[in-house]
Amino acid sequence: MFFSFTKAFLENLISEEFRLVEGLSASYELSEETKYIGLMKSIGNIIYIVFIVNINELGMENYKNFIVDYKNKVAERYENLQTANIILLPTLFCNENASDVIQFTKTELDLVFENDNLHLFHWVVDGEAKTIFVPKDQPSEILNIKTLIHHSLSETKQAGYFESKKSLELSNIAMDAVEKSSLEVKSKNSIALYVLMLFHFFVFAFLELNGGSTNTDVLIRFGAIEPNLILGNKEFFRLFTYMFLHIGIMHLLSNTFALYIFGVRVLKYYGTRKFLFIYFTCGLLAGVSSLIFTHQISAGASGAIMGLLGAMVALSQIKRKSIDDLSFYTILIMAVAYIAFDFLMRNVDNAGHLGGLISGYIIGALYAKFSKEA
Repeated sequence: MFFSFTKAFLENLISEEFRLVEGLSASYELSEETKYIGLMKSIGNIIYIVFIVNINELGMENYKNFIVDYKNKVAERYENLQTANIILLPTLFCNENASDVIQFTKTELDLVFENDNLHLFHWVVDGEAKTIFVPKDQPSEILNIKTLIHHSLSETKQAGYFESKKSLELSNIAMDAVEKSSLEVKSKNSIALYVLMLFHFFVFAFLELNGGSTNTDVLIRFGAIEPNLILGNKEFFRLFTYMFLHIGIMHLLSNTFALYIFGVRVLKYYGTRKFLFIYFTCGLLAGVSSLIFTHQISAGASGAIMGLLGAMVALSQIKRKSIDDLSFYTILIMAVAYIAFDFLMRNVDNAGHLGGLISGYIIGALYAKFSKEA
């Protein structure tokens, strides 16, 4: 039973971006005789170490010495990270004598560590009853781990003869789990993105040859948002054409760079059609937001690009997976930083950027949650 539970729990933890770390496990294999396996995840300055302990195999008395040695090993390993907080969460798995193990954690494991940055919690997993015991003075949930344990218990089978003889390399379990937890690639063809980027350069060159991209009259003549013309003359086409105009070379280069960084990932994991729909719809809605709240001339693809960023936030959050090398928290920080930076700059269309980001998040969330393809 330990084998079946631990395999499922490892796969679930790895899907949440925990990783096996050399030296934190008793062996390189998983079997019914494995004593403990450790995984680590870092978020900001907090290091989370979850290790599954086969308490029936290790023994309760041996565990007291083990946990002190393990704590020292962890402290030594991360001693250079003085600002880091380390959360140690051993899950003591037992398929018999669960009440004795629970009593043991209540009475025998009142351990105090000198390192104030290291925090130890003990949870008991009863494989037979498929329940979890969490002491009252400890957090009832840490990084969704309790939910993952419940999911793993629901997948756990009673170990028969052949199950008890099984063993698997931890590296193979990790590779399979990473492959299964990766986002499905929808498109490897980035032609639509490159065409869009080239078109921005083409339009910019056209503006420069016809009076200059920083000339307000030129921008208005070729389709920038101008509230009076849109509302008074009903020139609604400007809510579309403004996306292709950029005010100066730095505006063009910064937007094109951001378009590539976000666009290549949205196109890859949503597909070409959804990428184009998100981009142009968010650009349109960003234009509407700018028209309603800003009341000034506006141009640029920033609102549409912020929509792509919003779609990335939604996809990573709902699927609970990184997008290539970017974790959900990294993408979220990028979105917050973009908006915060906007408010520090002059002549930035904050309403348009926020409108694009929010609409991108909503559209991306709908696709990620309800579409069979995303």
